[in-house]
Amino acid sequence: MTRILAQILDLEPGDLVTVRPTKGLRQPRQVPVVEIADSYLGAAVYTDIEYLSRLIGEEYALTGVQLKVEPDQAARAEFNRRLKQLPAIQGVADRHAMIQSLEDTIVLNMKVFIFLLVIFAGVIFFGSILNSSLVSLAERRREVATLRTLGYGPWQIGSLLLRESLVLSFFGTLLGLPLGYYLTVAMAASYESELMRFPVLLSAATPATTALMALVFTVTAYLFVQRSIHRMDWLAALQANE
Repeated sequence: MTRILAQILDLEPGDLVTVRPTKGLRQPRQVPVVEIADSYLGAAVYTDIEYLSRLIGEEYALTGVQLKVEPDQAARAEFNRRLKQLPAIQGVADRHAMIQSLEDTIVLNMKVFIFLLVIFAGVIFFGSILNSSLVSLAERRREVATLRTLGYGPWQIGSLLLRESLVLSFFGTLLGLPLGYYLTVAMAASYESELMRFPVLLSAATPATTALMALVFTVTAYLFVQRSIHRMDWLAALQANE
């Protein structure tokens, strides 16, 4: 039994469930739940064909057959064409075509949504780093001007602000990674239904990519701050009243 169906019926392995067959003897039978299986598509129950035949009083009663065919696309298409010509077969479903259709609709839309989400998150991250750096520079104009008079160059002064931004980005990324993971889990749970579920798969490259993007945005924001340092009138900053 799939996990989603077991959760709906509040069943666990070892529990008995009443089955009412729609074919054969059609007598209610109590059968045990042997195992709970994870499945992300549909809510199904699986059993041994001999056991099912004894339940409904028919010998090898079948409603569907799953076949493993050659991976060659032309051979698979020819096989499906011949199956559809058999009058005893009501329908043929190609697993490869179903997966392709799923990728062309749901997966593609999900990728577009994730791409836009990453873009907006990057803009917000870049804007927050840039804003905090510019505010920090504006509050320290006099200190920056003092460092210039002491012989420090613009790049040396900018490196101090860059280190501060890198430290803030580092701790922000550390806090954001677990929060982002739990947000993803919550979003996947909100899309769950009886017919479809979305597993949350986290690869080792995901945190590394996030950290790399944070570094790129931080350095990009630093370039704007460095430009402001080069253009700063440090003599006017020294003469300004606190």
